[in-house]
Formats: sequence, structure tokens, C-alpha cells
Amino acid sequence: MWAVGWSDVHYKTYLTTCGSSSAGEPAAKKRQRSNGRNYYINVQRPSCIAEYATSMGYVDLHNRYRQGMLKLDEVIKTQTWQTRLQNELFATCTVDAFLLAKKFIPKWTRMAALTQTPSSLLFSWLAVLLDQLKAEIQHNDYVVRAGQEIGEVQQVQECKQIPIGKVKTVDGRQKGKFRAIQHRCRYCSVAKRYEERFAPGQKQGAIRTTYCCSIHSTHYMCKIGKYTCWQEHLADCLPLAH
Repeated sequence: MWAVGWSDVHYKTYLTTCGSSSAGEPAAKKRQRSNGRNYYINVQRPSCIAEYATSMGYVDLHNRYRQGMLKLDEVIKTQTWQTRLQNELFATCTVDAFLLAKKFIPKWTRMAALTQTPSSLLFSWLAVLLDQLKAEIQHNDYVVRAGQEIGEVQQVQECKQIPIGKVKTVDGRQKGKFRAIQHRCRYCSVAKRYEERFAPGQKQGAIRTTYCCSIHSTHYMCKIGKYTCWQEHLADCLPLAH
């Protein structure tokens, strides 16, 4: 009996989109005798149904990686359908790339066998991917343009001061709210500008800022106009532009 449990409409629909009606590998179905002992019978089925039964779990696996782990719909909350569609397309491409890496790259195949939780394997792969993208972006920050004379090359970069970013609070009274990420000002720490902010005898805390450079993301400095940190940063980057 072919395609047990399938209606004629479902069978014909799947057949027209997925393959042949030739005989496939039979399905082993468990049955029980009157004495309580189990045995198996082979149920004949077409090759397209056998292929579907073998591969149908991959759809659920893809959904688990995309919606259960990445959760871009929760990380990037929006009411616009265009953004939601872009998030789903990005998540689909990311999960496809991860599954391809597991299948064709021996390193990730070995890690899959050694890793107990699949989430750690996914996010460890994402960490490696982000590091590679970061290195590529830093490499492309220097735009090489040919000069008028042969052999003359100029490297150009443009620094802009931008906010470091925000992070969601995970516990406490402010749980669920976003706060600005702060880091110690690189130039105030070197110049030791503690005396400018604190009275004599007052406890001197860390000089923190919420701004960094768009090109040098690990260079933190005070907001433009407060101190000379931004000018000092541009002076440090000036040799790199020539």
C-alpha cells in the first residue's frame, strides 16, 4: 500500500514538486503479536515519500536555529513588515551558511561531535564569522587611490565620533530597559585629567564615556567639546592617513 495515511490530493501535490513515483525504500512499521512480542513489517512507498520522511526533520531543525536560538524578531523589535522580512531573510541565510559549514567543513563536523549543546556550536561559529567580518571591514577601511604620478598611492580614512551603543539590562530594577555602554576614556586616562573633575581629597573614579571612533572601535574618548580627546585621537590617526 503506497503512501499510507496520505490523501490522494497531498500525494499528487508532493509528487509534482518533489520527484518520482518509482518504488523507494520501504518503511519499517512496528506491529505487536497476540503474545505481546513486537515485530516489524515493510510498508512499500514511492521514492518521493521515502525522501520526504528522511529529510522532513531538517525543516524543524532550521526553524529551531533561526527562531529558537537567533531570535532576531525579539532582538530587533519592529512594527514594519519590511524590517521583519529583512530579519527573516538574514536569519535564513545565516542558518543556511552554518549548516553548510557543518556539512562541508571538517572542523565544524568534528566540533559538532564534541559539543554537547547545539547552541554553543552555533554561537561559536557566529563568533568566528563576526571576527572574520570585522577583520575584513578593518582592511577595507583604508581606501587605496592611485595618484597622478606612477607609483604614488594615498591611503585615506575618515574618523567620526559615534555612540558606542546600548545594551539591555538583564536584572535589577531596570530589567528590560536599554542603557548606554560606557568605557574608560583612552585619552583622559593617559593624560590623567582626574584633577579637572574632582575636588582635592575627593575619591577619583574612572573617567567614562559613551563615545568611540567609527573606524577605531576600541578607541573611546569624551564627547566633542568637553575635552580635547577627539583632537588627540585625530592627531594619533594623522600618520595613518599619509
